[in-house]
Amino acid sequence: MPKTSKIDIAERKISFKEYILKDIEDFVSLLNSFINTYGEIGNVSQYLIHSLRVKGWKIVSLIKLMSRLHNVHILKKYYTYTYQILKCFSNVRDMDMMIGLLNKEKSPRSLIKDFSVKRTKSMKTAYKKISKALDKYIQTTNEILEELNDPKYNITFKEIYKLFKIAYNEYLFAKISFLIEPSFELFDRLRAKLRNLKYVFPLFAVFFDNKKFFEEFIFLNNFQRSLNYFRDVRKLTEILSKTSLRVSRKKDFVESFLNSKRDIWKETVDNFKERNVRIDNRMNTLLRELKELYSKIYPEDRSRYDKIYEEIKQIAKQHGSDVNKNEKLANIAAKIYNNFDAANLIVKDPMEEFVLKCAAIIHDIGKSVSQESYYKASMEKFVTLDIHDIKTKEKLFIALVARYHTKSIPKYSHKWYTDLRENDKTTIIILSAFLRFSFALCTATNFSCDVTEIRFSRDGIKVIIDYPNSESITIDESDKMLLEKSVGFPISVELTSDLSV
Repeated sequence: MPKTSKIDIAERKISFKEYILKDIEDFVSLLNSFINTYGEIGNVSQYLIHSLRVKGWKIVSLIKLMSRLHNVHILKKYYTYTYQILKCFSNVRDMDMMIGLLNKEKSPRSLIKDFSVKRTKSMKTAYKKISKALDKYIQTTNEILEELNDPKYNITFKEIYKLFKIAYNEYLFAKISFLIEPSFELFDRLRAKLRNLKYVFPLFAVFFDNKKFFEEFIFLNNFQRSLNYFRDVRKLTEILSKTSLRVSRKKDFVESFLNSKRDIWKETVDNFKERNVRIDNRMNTLLRELKELYSKIYPEDRSRYDKIYEEIKQIAKQHGSDVNKNEKLANIAAKIYNNFDAANLIVKDPMEEFVLKCAAIIHDIGKSVSQESYYKASMEKFVTLDIHDIKTKEKLFIALVARYHTKSIPKYSHKWYTDLRENDKTTIIILSAFLRFSFALCTATNFSCDVTEIRFSRDGIKVIIDYPNSESITIDESDKMLLEKSVGFPISVELTSDLSV
């Protein structure tokens, strides 16, 4: 982070309109160039298509993030229209990339010519769609520029911090979802969130007047390009698989190409599992620096957390919970959480630690309603309780984390969870992961263990526990899975006697 005083950072502002204006003007100018050039010669260069897409994706990424801060209709409308314009060029871009791949693979010229024909058809379709929509799009562009004159779009450090945290958490949510159950759909969503994250850094460079943030932009851009390669190979494979091949030379090339790419999905997933840890580490370091600066500029009164925590303990006792056991669970979960923070696997947040501990205290208050589905009953009961000074969001988070401390994991079919924004879903998943793992340790040892040490290495994480009453314990893989996917490392449990689990 640049060495500037917190007073200077607190008072600094940049106009979002001034920041994005040139990109918007360039994008409209490139659209007009596309219309004029295609109208004259019936073709457009690959460079122009690439320039359009780069400008367009930067605009939609930033507008999408800005709409997270300001729920304004015109922001969403402009985002949608720009996204639709970009989609018109998708097939043209795909054909350009296919031709590039085929040239690199030294495919028959006749096959490349087939894709050139497809490019020409896609270009014509894009031209027709954009010609009809351009006037309406320019009108919407003028509306968004007028809206951005509002002083609320002057970005302060508080907005910078929020934008980064939102973008990073949305990426984490996509990453964890993908690692839990890899699929093409989640892979494409992951690439989109990575793109949104990378476009925060040029904004950082302007706000902090420091070009070092372009290093992070280049790092993320290169990583996204490696993911795009798989996407392009997959697209080419789909097209070739459906192509009628009568010429033997074409047929031989396609069979050879498909065989050579047979394992690319597995290779891509394995490569991502390895490389995403580097992103997490770098982004956590930056988030930690921003958070420390944020807490100095905007200090928070945390004393109310202690008061609410004590009140919640009394509520749990009134509902028949063994508060001593539950507090032991809360302390173990917090200890693991803080150790992971020290290793830069997560970035500690006082509110999140408060939510984690409170969820541990009330995780079983629903047993009086349903022994079998007590975790769900605990969630539903807790949100109905009257608790002094607690915020609605904090209350919902505590209820949801308690809901996922055992058995099921967060699903889109679950009420309340599915209505959260993706950056908030990330918080629920990560905190649930810590509580779930801690609860598994406690139940396996009848709440008689203590975490003595946590060792971190490239090979994984070892949680060392003191449990004198048994020679070994077993932790189910499902109880470690969420935490392992969240931080990117396998987790093992060992007793102080060094007996592996």
